[in-house]
Amino acid sequence: MRELSASGRELLRENLIMQHFDADTPIIRKGDQVSGAFIVLKGELRVFTLSKQGGEATLYTVAADETCIFALTCACRDMLYPAWVDTHTDTDVAIIPSEVFRSLHRTEPAMQRYVFDALAGLVHDFTLTMSQTLTADLQSCLADYLITHASGAGLIFASHEHIARDLGASRETISRLLGRFRDKGWIATGRGKIELLDTSPLVDLLEF
Repeated sequence: MRELSASGRELLRENLIMQHFDADTPIIRKGDQVSGAFIVLKGELRVFTLSKQGGEATLYTVAADETCIFALTCACRDMLYPAWVDTHTDTDVAIIPSEVFRSLHRTEPAMQRYVFDALAGLVHDFTLTMSQTLTADLQSCLADYLITHASGAGLIFASHEHIARDLGASRETISRLLGRFRDKGWIATGRGKIELLDTSPLVDLLEF
């Protein structure tokens, strides 16, 4: 924000709204009209969604000196907020009213770069989280496959390629996961054969 023009800094200074929220305070509900883009000065916000069963799933957090990308999008496009937000700790937030934010975004290259950097950071974090989630889900699928295809003696006669095809994954990914299971002492691997050595941790993965 220091790179804003003198007029941009003045516009921001005249219209910036400061707010304080105590810890564990609901701030935004899905479908709310947000008042503008906001930047966390101190503390942390949690952006989350709710399942049909009422469970919460954190989408991302907004720490000090970071901005909420959903709020930026809503401020830019006059949209309703797509999730829920609460505080992790006592949190101070600076809010840029939507009209002011849109004006700065149209005329200030520094604000355009700020928004681009925020988007790029969120895409990176989402990609990493999605990769971790998919890997975890595939671990559960693989554990289930091994347990359900094992003989009474705990043997599975299948190649890595065969298992990968059945699970819709790449052979390299299945080989890597089987290697992890082997290194932990859960299974032993041989040519076209896998032996279950300890099923308890595999069963635990099914509850992930």
